[in-house]
Amino acid sequence: MGYVVDLSVEWSSYAAAAAALGNVLSAANVQTFARRNKRRAVVAMEKLRGFLTQGRLDEKFLLDNLEALMSCMRESNVALRWRFLHARARSKAYREAIHRECASDDETIALLLQTSQLEWRLKAMFETLLREKASKWQACREQSAERLKELSQYFTGEVLLTRVRRDESMVKWFAGVAQTVASLDYEEEHATVTGRKIRNPTPNP
Repeated sequence: MGYVVDLSVEWSSYAAAAAALGNVLSAANVQTFARRNKRRAVVAMEKLRGFLTQGRLDEKFLLDNLEALMSCMRESNVALRWRFLHARARSKAYREAIHRECASDDETIALLLQTSQLEWRLKAMFETLLREKASKWQACREQSAERLKELSQYFTGEVLLTRVRRDESMVKWFAGVAQTVASLDYEEEHATVTGRKIRNPTPNP
């Protein structure tokens, strides 16, 4: 963590710096930020518990919710870092305000453990994904090439598609594409919107 200093003490001998710091450093402001930290920690804890629910955090969930997972870890670490740093203030009044407004030590430790568990699990999952990346890419490439060949043979009119299974997401996706195509407008004032729809008819399934 490096060197930790209390600016209210270190800058006390510098009049201008101490005056500038005194404009914002007050018991009321410390209390406000401590309350904000507590709210952030509560929200982070709820998200952590949701992500760490047994059986939820699998490969598909990781890839579909990567941004939310990374945001949760970032928010959790910010809440913890603020608490660890500011709880060491030299001023007794500030320390008491922080301890009074923030969660208990047990809740802080629980947040630390939950954050560590999520980080450990994500690290292990990313290591597995990276290790298997090449083999999965090759398998998907071969499967895509086979399906495309089968599709090309289908259009000869002599071969039926034999490996098609019901897929609700694809059903909805193609239905969405059909709906978008049906809504295309040839009128000139809609040309920009029409071009955008043609390039991206529907979100990915």
